[in-house]
This record gives sequence, C-alpha cells and structure tokens, in this order.
Amino acid sequence: MQDRVKGPAIALIVVGILGIVVDIMNLVASSMMPSIMRSLEMFNEEQLQQMESMGSGQTVMNLAGAVLVLAGSAFIIFGGMQMMKLRGWPIALVAAILAMIPCFSSCACLLGIPAGIWAIIVLANPEVKAAFAQGSGPQDSNWQSPT
Repeated sequence: MQDRVKGPAIALIVVGILGIVVDIMNLVASSMMPSIMRSLEMFNEEQLQQMESMGSGQTVMNLAGAVLVLAGSAFIIFGGMQMMKLRGWPIALVAAILAMIPCFSSCACLLGIPAGIWAIIVLANPEVKAAFAQGSGPQDSNWQSPT
C-alpha cells in the first residue's frame, strides 16, 4: 500500500517545499524593491518617498500573506509526510486540498492542483482508507506498547 501513496505524498511534499522557497524569494524581492527603484533612477526623490510611505501598509499585508503561505506550505509538507507513513488520513486529505488553493500554496496552479487531485484520488480509494485505518505505517507494525 505504501507504493500507492508514495507518489502523491512526495508530490505534496514538493509542493510545500516549493511554496516555502517561492514565498521567501518574494519576501526578499519585496524588501529589496525600494533600493532597486533608487538604483534605476526612474523616479525623483519625492516620488520615491511617496511610494515608500504608501508601501508601509503593503509591508504588513505582505508579511501577513507570507505567514499564511508559510503555514500552509508547512502543513502541506506535514500532510505529505503523514500520507507517506499511512497515518493521519484527515491530515493528508486537508493537505491535498490546501495544495490546490493559491493562498496556501504559491505554486498551486502549476503543481498544487495536479498533486492535490492525485492525492485525493488515492486517499479516496477504499483499500488506502483501510490501510490508514489499520495504521499499517512502517513503524506501526513493529511498535510495542510499554508495559
């Protein structure tokens, strides 16, 4: 059963990692924008100051959006890891759904939608559901309760 979930689980993990990387790159680029604008010398000092004053509200929004994407991407990675271990079926399902939503995964259109659909199709399979219900992850079968 692990072979059946491995592909979509890895796809979810990749979507989550790419989401984090793209989000960090966006934050770096937006923080560098004022210095880039100054170096291009396309605007006079008054225009630059006006853009910077307007940008302070944008900074808060950018930061809030970045936190949302980072949290969503981290959850998608976690859900993919749970799926690979055949644990946490609801977590894996939510991660697959989040991977398809652009505000939780910055690469939703390119990779998140197909990865999310693939994961949902696999998770909906009755045999896969049964494997999750049995807790047939690789570590669960060797686990012994402490007595």
